[in-house]
Amino acid sequence: MLFSLHCLWSKGDVNRKGCCLVAWETACLPKNQGGLGIIDIEKQNDALLLKHLNSFYNQHDLPWVNLTWSKLYSNNQTPPQARCPVGSFWWKDLLKLFIPFSKLTTCEPNRGNTDLFWSGSWSPSSLKEKYPDLFSFCKKPKCSIRFFLNNELEANFSLPLTFEATEELSMLIENEFNRPWNESTVDTWSYATRNAAFSSKATYKLSIGVKEASPLFSWIWKSSTLGKHKFFFWLLLQDRLNTTNMLRRKHMHLDDYSCVLCNIGSEESTFHLFFECNFSQSCWGSISINWNLNLRPLDVMLNATEQLGSQIFREIVITACWAIWTLRNSIIFDNGHCSIAAWRR
Repeated sequence: MLFSLHCLWSKGDVNRKGCCLVAWETACLPKNQGGLGIIDIEKQNDALLLKHLNSFYNQHDLPWVNLTWSKLYSNNQTPPQARCPVGSFWWKDLLKLFIPFSKLTTCEPNRGNTDLFWSGSWSPSSLKEKYPDLFSFCKKPKCSIRFFLNNELEANFSLPLTFEATEELSMLIENEFNRPWNESTVDTWSYATRNAAFSSKATYKLSIGVKEASPLFSWIWKSSTLGKHKFFFWLLLQDRLNTTNMLRRKHMHLDDYSCVLCNIGSEESTFHLFFECNFSQSCWGSISINWNLNLRPLDVMLNATEQLGSQIFREIVITACWAIWTLRNSIIFDNGHCSIAAWRR
C-alpha cells in the first residue's frame, strides 16, 4: 500500500495540474468499488465527530448535553435556525456538521424540540415544499416543532391568509397534527443503517457512498502477484497509465503519439497497447490467450476469465501486462529491442 501511495503522484509538486495519476476521491473508494480502500481522513474525522451531534439530538443523559440544552436552547429552539450561533468555538464548529448529519438521519418526534417544523426530517417530505402558499405567510420559517405547537395557530402566520393558504392550513392540521405528541419522551434520531443505531464506521461508509464498478477491481487484489504489479494493473483498469494517449489528454506535446510496439501509426492508448497491438496479440497468442475485442475494454477480460477458467489466469494476465509495459518502456527510454523472446524473458 505504501508503494501505491508513493506511485499515485509523480515526483515534484503534487498540486501541479496533471501531476496526480488518480483523483483522491477515486483512491478512497473501497476496493470492490474501484478504489484502493484508503481512508479519507477528512470524512473519517467528520464521522467520528458526528457522535457528539448524535448524543445531543437524542438528548443522551450526559452532563454536557443537559447543560447545552438548558443554557442555550431552553426556549424550544434548535441550533440550526439560530441567526448567530451561540456557545463555545468547539460547539460552533460542531454545528457545521449538521447538514451531513441531517442527510444521514430521520427524526421521530415526541417532544418535538430537536427538529425543524417546516424543513425537518420528521416529515417524509418537506412541509415548506408541500404547503408553499401557507409557508409564505409563516413568521418563523425555522422554528422547531415544539415552538410551533406551543403557539396559538394564528400566531405562527401573518394574517390574513389567502384562500389557497387557508386550504393548505386545513390540510396541514388534518395530515400532520393527527399523531401523538409526548413531551415526557425525547425525540429519536435514527440512521439508514442495519440496526438504525449510530456507528462511526457505518456513517463513514454512508458518506463515501456506493459506486458501481467492474468485478475486476475485486478480482485483481486476490492474486498472488507482487503488490506493485497489482497496483500497476489497477491503474491499467482505471486507464490512468501514462501512455501517449494519456499524455495527449493532459495536453502534453510529443512529436509522435503512435505505439512503439507495432509501428503501424496507431495511437498508443491503454486498450491498444495491451490488447489490440499486433505485437501484444502475438504475445497473448504464444500463451494461448485470445481476446474478444468486440466487447467493451473491461468486459474483454471478464469474458476471457469465464471461458478459460484457469486457476492462475489472473496471475498470468497481470504478469504478462507488466512485461508488455516494461518492454515498451525499455524501447522508449533504453533503446531496447521489441521481440517475443524479450517479452517472455
